[in-house]
Amino acid sequence: MLQEALADSQLQAVKSQLESRGFGINTDEAQAVQLAGGQQVLIPFGENAHLVWTKTNGQAAAVGLIRQGNKTLNISVTGEERVVRFLPQGKVEKLLRKLREKPKFQEFEGKLHQKGKRIGKIRALFDETNKVAILGIASEGNDERIAHQVRIKLKPDKEDEPDYALPRSNRPCNRD
Repeated sequence: MLQEALADSQLQAVKSQLESRGFGINTDEAQAVQLAGGQQVLIPFGENAHLVWTKTNGQAAAVGLIRQGNKTLNISVTGEERVVRFLPQGKVEKLLRKLREKPKFQEFEGKLHQKGKRIGKIRALFDETNKVAILGIASEGNDERIAHQVRIKLKPDKEDEPDYALPRSNRPCNRD
């Protein structure tokens, strides 16, 4: 699996991006994982950088991750950069309270309820570059598997005030 990953053009592009920033590849410590729908390889570049290559359904993708304190710099194949960090649980709960006031999110929760499911554990990242919070939502009872993703465009002056929610359909809700 590692050899296939190393031959992939997307991985090579991200590898070049990381190397141009002074990081060196360490294939001896690479980890390969077989996923339900594909495979994933994690290759360290020193202590604070990694390259993640994923192949599912015949499609490959690669991203470089550089840890900088509590933030991570994500580097795409094209060299595009995004700064992301985990949101503290207090902010996640505040965002969730605001989201539950939105009709589109209420509709989403209603559909889950119809299927006999409820929202379980929520993990949240904040994309500082694009000012978007990304909530990974697990169903109750299966907290390790992210089943849904909600993107929230945040107002520029307040991190904890959602501008609008983008549940699965990736279309903005009407603002109240």
